[in-house]
Amino acid sequence: MNIVENGKQLQAWMADKFLGHPVIFHHVPKCAGTSVARALRMRYLPSQAGVVSGASFYAAKAYAPDTTTEQVWPSVLDLRERVLVYHMFCGVRCIAAHVRFSECAYENFNQTYKFVTILREPVSRYISHYFWDLDGPEEWARLHVDLEEFVETEQGARYGVLFGEFYSGLPSNSDFSSPEAVEAAKRNLEKFSAVGFVEDMASFQTKLKETLGVSVNIRHQNKGKVEDTRKKRLVTPELRRKIEQLCAPDIEIYEFARRRFG
Repeated sequence: MNIVENGKQLQAWMADKFLGHPVIFHHVPKCAGTSVARALRMRYLPSQAGVVSGASFYAAKAYAPDTTTEQVWPSVLDLRERVLVYHMFCGVRCIAAHVRFSECAYENFNQTYKFVTILREPVSRYISHYFWDLDGPEEWARLHVDLEEFVETEQGARYGVLFGEFYSGLPSNSDFSSPEAVEAAKRNLEKFSAVGFVEDMASFQTKLKETLGVSVNIRHQNKGKVEDTRKKRLVTPELRRKIEQLCAPDIEIYEFARRRFG
C-alpha cells in the first residue's frame, strides 16, 4: 500500500473517530443558514465543503451569457445539485450550501448522510431577503429596485416560493407556487433527520446534537444592514399583504413543518 492510500485511510479513520455523522445542510436564503453552515463546517473542518453561490451563478451564466438572471436560474439550481452529488461521491463529511433537495442525492445516500435544514416564517424571510440583496454585497444578486416595484417582478414572485423551490425536488423550471410543489415539499421534509426553525434556534441546536452525535455551536452571522425601524416604514400594510399573497405556498409548507416538527 502506497503513502497516498495510507493517507486516505488515516483521514477516513480520523473522520470516523472525531467528526459527527455525515450531514447535508440545505440552506434556504435568510433562514439563519449562514450561521448554521459556518458552525457545521467548523465542526467538520477536516472534511467539509460548500457550493459557492456566486461562482455557481457565473459558471452557469458562462454557458448562456445572453440570458437574464431569471432565465439562467434553473441552470444555476441544476449545477448546484450536481456539485452536491459530486461532493457526496467524494465522501465529503459535511456539505452545507444553497442547494435544493435532490432526489438523486437522497436515493444514493440516504443510508449514509443525515439531511438537515432550517425554516423561517416566510413573510419575514422574504422581507429580510429583499433588504439583504438591496444594494447587497454580491454583484450577481444585487437588487436596485424599490420593494413596491420588486414584488411585481418575476424575481419578486420567486422569492415568495423558495420553500417550494428548495424542498419539492421538482425539475428546476417548475412552477414552485403550484399545489404539486407544495405537496412534494411537504413529503420531502419528512425525509429530513432534523428540521428546525429560526424562531427556536436552541431546539434546533439540540436536534443537531441528537442527529449528528456532536455539539454544534451556532452563532449569529450575516445580520441585515437595514434597521428594523426603516423596514417597518418601507413595508406598508399594502405591501405586506402583497408579500403574504406571494408567500402563500411557502406559508402552507411552513405551517405544515411547524405542526410536524415544531
